[in-house]
Amino acid sequence: MYDAGYEKIVSSYFEIASLVVILILHAPLIFFSKFFYFCLFLNLSHYYFVHRKSHIDVEWGKKNMPWHYEHHMGKNQNINWGVRSPIIDKIMGSSKY
Repeated sequence: MYDAGYEKIVSSYFEIASLVVILILHAPLIFFSKFFYFCLFLNLSHYYFVHRKSHIDVEWGKKNMPWHYEHHMGKNQNINWGVRSPIIDKIMGSSKY
């Protein structure tokens, strides 16, 4: 579960770049709802920082995001893909929880 690549924010460049692409693709929504775009930014930031923390502080990740810990450390890594919440896995039928 521990990933040294998350020790430096620059090392997780691909993940950050992917989140920035999502923001760019949704940029036209600023004209309709600045609030929605701001919420999108906050949610993407939250996703990145809790994902990063779970890979740096494994005990924190195991306690606060057990589904994500199970995704990486369990026998079946094709389950529990949701990072911040197991809800999407329950909807898609890929949850162990």
